[in-house]
Parts: sequence; structure tokens; C-alpha cells
Amino acid sequence: MPNLPVRAAVLALAAAAALVPTGCGPDASVDSYTVPKDAAPLDYRLLGLMVPADNPTWFFKYNATAETVAQHEADFDKLAATVELTPAGPAFEPPAGWDRGPGRDGFVKVFATVVTKDRKQEISITQSGGGTETNLNRWVGMIGLNPEGDTVGTYTKVIDGKGVKVRRVDLRGPKNPATNRGGMSGTGGGGRPEMPKDDIHGGAGGAPKGGGTNALTTGEGRILGALFPADEPRWFVKLPGSAAGLEPHVAGFDQLIASFAFPPGGDPTFEVPPGWTRGPGRESPFVKVLATVRTPDGKFEVSITPSGGGKFFNLQRWATGKDQLGNANFSQDDIPKVTKTFDAKGVQGLRVDMRGPNNMTGRK
Repeated sequence: MPNLPVRAAVLALAAAAALVPTGCGPDASVDSYTVPKDAAPLDYRLLGLMVPADNPTWFFKYNATAETVAQHEADFDKLAATVELTPAGPAFEPPAGWDRGPGRDGFVKVFATVVTKDRKQEISITQSGGGTETNLNRWVGMIGLNPEGDTVGTYTKVIDGKGVKVRRVDLRGPKNPATNRGGMSGTGGGGRPEMPKDDIHGGAGGAPKGGGTNALTTGEGRILGALFPADEPRWFVKLPGSAAGLEPHVAGFDQLIASFAFPPGGDPTFEVPPGWTRGPGRESPFVKVLATVRTPDGKFEVSITPSGGGKFFNLQRWATGKDQLGNANFSQDDIPKVTKTFDAKGVQGLRVDMRGPNNMTGRK
């Protein structure tokens, strides 16, 4: 039979122990978490407008420190409410104290600017292709965030302009978009590629994480291209088509791109291969085409365009765009798989040969 006094003492001690608050002793279990030491402060902010909201071709961009942007946010929204589309481009009314400034030429033409009342910042207004996600993800990368997941749903909302729906963008991150000009991607999370020094294509972030299917060297669609100069391209030669259809024209394309020369201060010159036909350039809402060249069978067209965006941005766009090759992703590591340097006349170019699931016949 148990010793009742001893048993009672044990139960009393157990009850007393149950009343002692946890975490008071050296061996107590304490819930805790560690704050990352390298977490970057979200010091910068980018406000933007994409017009029209469903398929934008016009982009308003204002970035500065988060504190500065907060001071001008209400006026920015007043401006947004006045935006309308006209045949001559977007029209808008600067808020009280703000002024409309001039546009400027560059890799991408700035249509107009709007200067804040303190005369220290400006909103740039530019025209570009690429649609919502491509341009948004570039901005996301520029400010140091990861362009992955539903960025459109996370960082934008549709508001009313003047007779047009406008997509408002609000980003806050650790990097200064005005100086962060590295990388861009479509789906990844490691940042984005090197970008040019202009408003629309001068974006940033690094390369995507990858994952998913990435054809690149297989598939029905094919793009032959050349970037000049190879290290920091400003001119792009592009021949899209079907993989089978372009195969007979590879030698002629290589002859064409090897003939490129770049006279100081002028447009590039080139020699059309025998049987190929030089065509006119054209203006478009997105980019100026300097000239075109048709293959001997007349089925495929080479376009020659000046552009910003640098190496990675343009290759990523060609590889992953829904209206381009349609691969799932493209990263910095993929560049050597689809490019090689070559010598033209006095300049080194970067030759491109990539493939994907989308048949590019008839596309530009």
C-alpha cells in the first residue's frame, strides 16, 4: 500500500510546479524568432500609371525616396484622374504647382515630363510595347523586389482616368530605381537583367529563378537575331519564323549580319545577300524599324531596330513573350546557350539562335 504522506507530498509539488510560469528557468522552452540581419529597408518607392489599363502602351513613372513620394502622392493621384487618350498621345492636367516639361530623345523617346512643385522630381511619360506584366515586372526588379507570383494583383489597381481606365502601380523596395539598371525577367525571383539607361527599358532586377519548361533550342518557332554591339547592344536584328522555314536562310542571315557597319553618328549600314530584298522601315507605337529585309522566298522578314533594354531584357522578351517564342522562363544562365559573338565590319556582334513552342511565321 502506498505511503500516503509521501504520495501527498509528490502531488503537492506537482501542483506547485504547474503554477510556475514557463520561461522562468534556464531550461525553459521559449517561443522565439530571428529577425534577418540583412533585411533591407524599403527606402524607395515607385508610382506609375499604365494606359490603357487592359493593354497599356503609355507609361507614367515617378520614383524617389519613399518619404519624398509620400509627400507628392495626393497630387500624383490628381494627375492620374485627368489622363485621357487622344490621337496625339495621352493628355493630362498637371496638379496645381506642377508643370508640364519637355520630352526628350534617347534609346526610347520620352513623350513628355511633369515636374513636381518643388522642381526636384519629375514624372516621365513614355510609349512602349511589352504590355502590363513585362513592364511591371521590370519595375518590380528595378526597385529590388522579386518579380514572381501575381505581381499585377499585388502591386496594381485599376482606377478611372478621363474616359479611360488606368492601371495604377505602387511599389516600395530597397533599391533606387533611378540607379538600379541591372536585369529583367518575366517569371523568376532572382531579380532581373542588365538594362539600358532610359526610362522604359532601363529597368533592373536580375535573372529569374527558372523552373518549368524552357525549350530554347527546340520547338516549332525560331528566332535568328543579332545584337550590336555585343557587350552593350543598342541595335537589334531579328528574323522570326518557323524552325523548318528559317533553316534554308541561315547562311544568308549570317552573311547579312556580318556586313553590318556603324559609321560615327549615323545609322548602321549593311549589304543585302543575293536574292534577298531590302524593304522600307516603318513607324509603330512601340519602336521605329529602321529597315526590313525579306528572305528570297518572301515568307520571312528581318527587322532592324534601335532599342534600349540591353542584352538580357530583349533576349528574355524574345524567349518568353506570349507573342514571341513562348518559353516558360529565361535566365542569365541561358544566354550562352543561345548566343555567340561574331565579327561584323569594325564591330563585334552577338548572334542569337533560339527556339520555342510558338511558331513565329508571320510574326515580327
